[in-house]
Amino acid sequence: MPKKIDPSKISKNFEKRVGRLAATDIVLELIRDGIITTKGKSQGEIAGEVATLLRSALQKGLKLILHVDHSGELLAQARQFFRDGELELSALFYSTYFEHRLNWLIAQFCYQKKIADSEFKQLIRDANIKAKCTWVMTVLGKRPLKVSFVKSILEISEIRNAFVHYKWPEQKLDEGRERSDLKKLEKAEAVVKYLRRFGDQRLYQNQRTRVQKAVKASVFRED
Repeated sequence: MPKKIDPSKISKNFEKRVGRLAATDIVLELIRDGIITTKGKSQGEIAGEVATLLRSALQKGLKLILHVDHSGELLAQARQFFRDGELELSALFYSTYFEHRLNWLIAQFCYQKKIADSEFKQLIRDANIKAKCTWVMTVLGKRPLKVSFVKSILEISEIRNAFVHYKWPEQKLDEGRERSDLKKLEKAEAVVKYLRRFGDQRLYQNQRTRVQKAVKASVFRED
C-alpha cells in the first residue's frame, strides 16, 4: 500500500516548488488565451504583472484542476530502451509520447478557440496520428507540422504498430530490419525537441523561460 504522507512534514521548499509550477502554468494559460502579453516588457515588468495577477486570482478563490501527465515517464522509458538496444520497446514508448504530446497541443488549441471539452475529446479519439499532425492543426488555425517530422513520427509509429500487432513485413534478414529501425529511431529526439518548440511558439510566443523566471522573481523568492 502507498505510504501515507503527513502534511506537517512537507518541507517549505517542496511547497515553494509546487507553488511555482502551478503559478507558471496559470500565467502560461493567460498568455495562451491572450489575456496578458510579455511583448516589449522587461523582466521586472513581467514579474510585477505576474504577481498582481496571481494575488488577484487567489483573493477571488482560485480553483485549480490538476491533470496527470505521463509524458515525462514515457519519454524516460523510450530513452532507456533505446540505450539498451530494445528498439521495438523504444518505438512503443516514443510513439506513445508523441501521441500524448500531440493530444495535449490539440487540447490547448481547442481551449484557445473555446471549443467544448466533449468536442475536442471526440476529435482526439477520432483523428489518427497523421491527421493530428496535419489537417487537424489546419482546422484549428495552426500550421501543420513540418513534413520531415511528420514522416519520422509515422515511421516510428509503424515500428510500434508492427511490434504490437506482430505484422512485420517479410524481409530476408532481421539485421536489415534492425538497421532500418535504428536509423528511424535515431531521429526521435529531434522530434521531441521539435514538438516542444512547436508548442512554445504557437501557444506562448517562445516566452516560457521568461515566464518561469518572472514567476520565481515575483512571488516565490528564495529565502
